[in-house]
Amino acid sequence: MKRIVNGFWLLCIAVVFFSSCNDDFSQPVDQDRIYTIYELYYNQSADETRARVTFKFGNSAGTLMELNEKASIVFQPQNESSEYELAFRADVAIYEKVFDGLLSAGTFRFTDADGDMYTNNISVTPVNLPDSLAPLTKGQEWNLTWQGESLAEHESISLTFNSVDGESSETFYQGSEGSSQFALSPDQTGLIKKGNNMLIMDRRYQPETINAPSAGGALIGRYRPEGRQIQVIDE
Repeated sequence: MKRIVNGFWLLCIAVVFFSSCNDDFSQPVDQDRIYTIYELYYNQSADETRARVTFKFGNSAGTLMELNEKASIVFQPQNESSEYELAFRADVAIYEKVFDGLLSAGTFRFTDADGDMYTNNISVTPVNLPDSLAPLTKGQEWNLTWQGESLAEHESISLTFNSVDGESSETFYQGSEGSSQFALSPDQTGLIKKGNNMLIMDRRYQPETINAPSAGGALIGRYRPEGRQIQVIDE
């Protein structure tokens, strides 16, 4: 009986070992199959900017990857001569560097294991919600003009209503170039839960062109202003 038990545990250990090797891509990976997602994200509430890069195998739905020791990823803030290495966060499988305050632009440089370098510049555009918001009436048209520039090419803004009880969340999008406001229809406002809601806005810039391996990728600049409370009432 003792021999059977030991054999069983050896089998379990072997399964765990080979699964981990597969997930970590311990075997050489074709560098052209690396899909890259670059993001510069400013959060006004925390007053911090995060430079983030995610690597995936093959495409946007591929397995998350950690670079080997021959590759590197750095970020250089605009108007600075210093480059900062992004650290790998194993808990979420991304590379990240956090900066105090707002960094409105900068450059990502990714050097793969073959020595090929990919350089991408990105920026964020400030936006703000009004200081105070009148109650929103469910089932009626509702307009919101944000504080900041109108949308430029490849920009969009999302607006999320999170009920304070955590039971409901509704998100709406505006992506028309030149727009400076949201106009929600009666059907859309009817979806929002009655009561107190936290209103969250995100301004996103995602150009079509990216310097990346053949697998492609995404380049994103995102600005999130401080949220605002809004009361949602019935007609």
